[in-house]
Amino acid sequence: MQTTNANQTILWHDFETFGVNPKVDFPVQFAAIRTNLELEIVADQPKINWLCKIPHDYLPHPLACLITGITPYYSLSKGLSEPEFANRIHRQMMLPNTCTVGYNSMKFDEEVTRHLFFRNLFPVYEREYKNNNSRWDVIDLVRACYALRPTDINWPLYETGKPSFKLEELTKANNIGHEDAHDAMSDVRATIAIAKLIKTHHPKLYEYYWQLRSKHQVNAMLQQFQANIFIYVGAYIPSDQGCCTIVMPVCAHPENQNAVLCIDLLKPIDIFETNAQEQLRQTLFDSSVERSNKPGLLTISVNKCPFIAPIKTLSDERAKVLKIDVSLAVNNFKKLANMSFLPDLCQSVYILGEPRTIPSNIDEQLYTSDFPSTVDTDLMDAVRHDVPEQLAAYSQQFESPLLNRLLFQYRARNYPNLLDEQEMKSWQQHIEFRLTQSNKNECLSLDEYFLIIDELGQQFQQNPDKMKILQSLKRYANELAGL
Repeated sequence: MQTTNANQTILWHDFETFGVNPKVDFPVQFAAIRTNLELEIVADQPKINWLCKIPHDYLPHPLACLITGITPYYSLSKGLSEPEFANRIHRQMMLPNTCTVGYNSMKFDEEVTRHLFFRNLFPVYEREYKNNNSRWDVIDLVRACYALRPTDINWPLYETGKPSFKLEELTKANNIGHEDAHDAMSDVRATIAIAKLIKTHHPKLYEYYWQLRSKHQVNAMLQQFQANIFIYVGAYIPSDQGCCTIVMPVCAHPENQNAVLCIDLLKPIDIFETNAQEQLRQTLFDSSVERSNKPGLLTISVNKCPFIAPIKTLSDERAKVLKIDVSLAVNNFKKLANMSFLPDLCQSVYILGEPRTIPSNIDEQLYTSDFPSTVDTDLMDAVRHDVPEQLAAYSQQFESPLLNRLLFQYRARNYPNLLDEQEMKSWQQHIEFRLTQSNKNECLSLDEYFLIIDELGQQFQQNPDKMKILQSLKRYANELAGL
């Protein structure tokens, strides 16, 4: 991060997708605006608001189409092919000194990007660090602002009194124009406006969190194992507590080099004091245990811009409002700081000695696959730059079996007219499975899809616009199935 501010730009972006799972639901819209660090739009930037064609082996979730207003027919008539869509996005994100930013983007948009690049044989991670590039997320800036510096900003509340951090609620509460929530470009403009609001009223907080996009900056704090305590703001901390707690870093994660294990010092610590390894593991991963009752063992990813700050950042007044007992945290820290067995205890929870489960759907195999070899990386580059008519020549040329399967899927989804007879038969069998088998994670079956449309039709029968979309969705699926 040595580059001068004058050279740095921020690419504010947002995806709209055909569902809620960023690993398997396909993007339909990408919008972005490039600004300088003062959040002023860069002159002469191209208009970035692109649609993407839906693939033929996938059914969208009907509710997602009702929310965005974008149907499969519209995507097919106005959208880019997914390889071209991915290529344009990759070019923007790879411009030197670019920080890619969104709202709740670490959890959603970043995963959409990674899996989009994975499916289309792009380097998945380079745009996150190469060319002095980085990534950031405004939602934890908003949470930290509420928890630590809430003045001069209007905070929307639920009926329960808990704060809402939904983008559309924040813009409404602060009189920021956001007429088309869930339109990608509208959401981008709203994100910039919220960031500008915080930057204007709390510039020190904004600048502090801006620096935390560097994992080295985060590591400098979290590597103080059992030696210090910090404020941590994150999504899984209760919102009535300001999504804020006090943590003690304990040790590195045994299997993830970009993660640190920390203990939430506001939760009971007896399970740690008694070195109860099996109880800790079982309670932590038991899905039947409410999150509020789980042990306070947190995994903090240093490469996902976590909000970590010195304990002095939390004022006594704000701690009282949020009902954060700082003295309890300090006392728990004193009890745990000198327990030499603590790192082994915490690490043992994640060392299960079990083979990782590989999803049958290759679109989901990004995190269970090895990094491409140098040979395969060069081949991926060649595939992306060659003409479609030549892609069959690369079949079975990759060292990785997964990449060979990805290449076939890439060709079949985007250039089915260039498949040979046997390949077409295989692809049609794949589509038939996807459209007829229910209870799959990767996509809806026709039966599930039509059932959802019927349920939504009952709900929106008095809404002509939504009924028109549902009728279009039903017609599309019937054509896809040859009915």
